[in-house]
Amino acid sequence: MKLGTVALDGTKVHANASRHSALSWEHASKLEARLTAEVGELMALAEAADSADVLDGMSVPEELARREERLASIAAAKAKIEARAKERFAREQAEHEAKPRAREAKASKTGRKPGGRPPRPPVAGPGRKDQVNLTELGRLDRRAIASMAGLAPHACDSGTMRGRRRIWGGRADVRRMLYIAAFVASRYDPRLRTFRTRLQDAGKPFKLAIIATARKPLTILNAMLRDGTDYAKPAM
Repeated sequence: MKLGTVALDGTKVHANASRHSALSWEHASKLEARLTAEVGELMALAEAADSADVLDGMSVPEELARREERLASIAAAKAKIEARAKERFAREQAEHEAKPRAREAKASKTGRKPGGRPPRPPVAGPGRKDQVNLTELGRLDRRAIASMAGLAPHACDSGTMRGRRRIWGGRADVRRMLYIAAFVASRYDPRLRTFRTRLQDAGKPFKLAIIATARKPLTILNAMLRDGTDYAKPAM
């Protein structure tokens, strides 16, 4: 069975925003319109006396809940984009209002009319390419989140040969920031300092200890967002 352009067979809807690492204003608006239309069709289907068109095993309430949850996520993403656009407009508007005064001051000083076109006023509201980054923190397990950041060791095996495990792939910018942060954190955070020292005392290479230490804050943040808890400082 199909509603609009999306099949209702219990599988994930194609318009699942959580599969992307970023969501633009234009794409969010399209998804919102599509999902809203599907919710309307599902409501009509639920109210229909004849349910012969409903697939066996398909739950209309579950399909409704799934789309309403995605609509709420999209609305939250759009609200963030709108807030950023409002801040940007206020900043650009202040800069725009300052430019004519600067042009007038220059003309008064030089006695010449300023060259070039007058500056264009900023446009209020989000642009179609304005986007918000989505986070997978709190949604994945510790192995998956480490792999996404490029901090998970992967096998380098071939046939009967067992190679050394190495990290690769993932998001290089996240890995780079966590790697640098691990140097400082493992000096001043008692928990991470103990963790790194234990690895090095066990004979682990320096770089391996740093990578493992960089992975630790990521798994802690993931667990905090998953469980809705605050960071618990280790006892001194």
